[in-house]
Amino acid sequence: MIIHFNPDSDALPWPGPRTGPSAYAGETWVGPLGLLGLLETALGLGGITESDTARAFALVPDLRDNVGFWNRSAEADPFATACRLAMTLINNVIASEAKQSHRTRTRRQMNTDHRA
Repeated sequence: MIIHFNPDSDALPWPGPRTGPSAYAGETWVGPLGLLGLLETALGLGGITESDTARAFALVPDLRDNVGFWNRSAEADPFATACRLAMTLINNVIASEAKQSHRTRTRRQMNTDHRA
C-alpha cells in the first residue's frame, strides 16, 4: 500500500489526483487522523468509536449538575445544548490547531529564508 501523507488532509476524504486512471488501487491520501486510523487498524488496536450523538448524551448530566452560562438553554433542551457546546468546543480546537499549523509553517519559511 502506498500512503500519501499531508498534515492538512484530515478535513474530508480525498481519493487523490484524478489524472490518468479513474481509480487508484493500493493508494490512499491521509492526514494525521487518517494515518492514525490506518496504523491502529493494521496493528489491531482500532476499536468502535463513539458517535457524536452518544458524546452529546454523555454531556447532558454534566450540564445539569454544573452551573454555567448554558443553564437556561439546558433546562429547555439539554440534548441540543450539549450538541451545541460540543460542536463549539470541537470547532475551537480545530481553529486552534489550524493557527498553530500556520505558525509552524511560517517559522519554517522564515528559517529557510534566513539561511539562504
